[in-house]
Amino acid sequence: MSLVALLRKELHWSKRNVLVVLFLVVLIPVFFAGTSLLFQDVLPRNVPVAVVAEDDSVTDEELETVAQTIDSFTNPRVAGSRQAAKRQLERESVYGIVTVPPDATTEGAEVQVTFTVDGSIVPFQSPSQVYQRLMEFYLDGLYDSDLTVEQRVDGERLDLNEYLFPTFLMAFAIFFAFTSVPYVFRREAAVMDRLRFETSLEAVVASKLVFLSTLLAGPIIVFHVANVYYGYGIDSLDPAGLAVLVLTFLLLATFATTVMVLALGARVSPGLFFDGPDDYRRGSPDPLRDDHRQEHDAQGREHHDVSGLARGPRRTGPALPARTGGRNRALQEECIGGE
Repeated sequence: MSLVALLRKELHWSKRNVLVVLFLVVLIPVFFAGTSLLFQDVLPRNVPVAVVAEDDSVTDEELETVAQTIDSFTNPRVAGSRQAAKRQLERESVYGIVTVPPDATTEGAEVQVTFTVDGSIVPFQSPSQVYQRLMEFYLDGLYDSDLTVEQRVDGERLDLNEYLFPTFLMAFAIFFAFTSVPYVFRREAAVMDRLRFETSLEAVVASKLVFLSTLLAGPIIVFHVANVYYGYGIDSLDPAGLAVLVLTFLLLATFATTVMVLALGARVSPGLFFDGPDDYRRGSPDPLRDDHRQEHDAQGREHHDVSGLARGPRRTGPALPARTGGRNRALQEECIGGE
């Protein structure tokens, strides 16, 4: 059986199970794509931030006062210098830097506190805007000056849902690899013995992996439509990204296939990995085929015994002469006794 014939068989199966295929490649991707919107309003609590002075004229007492003011919704840490605070932000020890200006306590002065975040820390981008407004509200009530908080982003800024969108697509590919492949092989475990006499195990596995890889086109299209509909700034059809997605799926699907074949135990011979169908036709040793033949012979003997019991006892050749000889001897003894 050629690879094209095996692919045609897989296509025929998908037509007969169209609801299962639609559930896997359409409904579940829609759920994953739509779930990305649920994370746009997530607000983390007790986020670590660094509090640093803009110049040397800012006292330690002012820094401690600012830290205590924002302590109710953050975890502030007073940094010794702006360079130290920058290193903490790069290492993600803190998620933001609050820079306190020198004239914060001056009455009537226009003061601008800077809240710096890193654009690479995507999960904090959207919540940082909420923290900016909270800081402005609490700090403006603390001082008599006209205080505002400005947010500054280092690097490119992305929303959390845009960050999670490709992550969910990869998560679906992993889910699809570890669910569809075991299901397909378990479904055909009973006919695996027959398939190996018509083709090789390598061709069967290759046909299934190729067919399941083509089904990934459905989730990719669903995610692309969701990307356009939501207006995400993501290139969902990037060739490099799609190549990584497909290769990851093939790698995990191959691993799942290996585990499934080994898990079948007595149902699949290890020689299937190395021997083709011609080797079996030439009479290569095969534990599975020998077990099948012994099982068939045992069933034949059992059927013969049951048939014999149904017909009743039957006289066999060797027993008849024995009975005949015994009857002749009895007649001879009777004649001798009569004489």
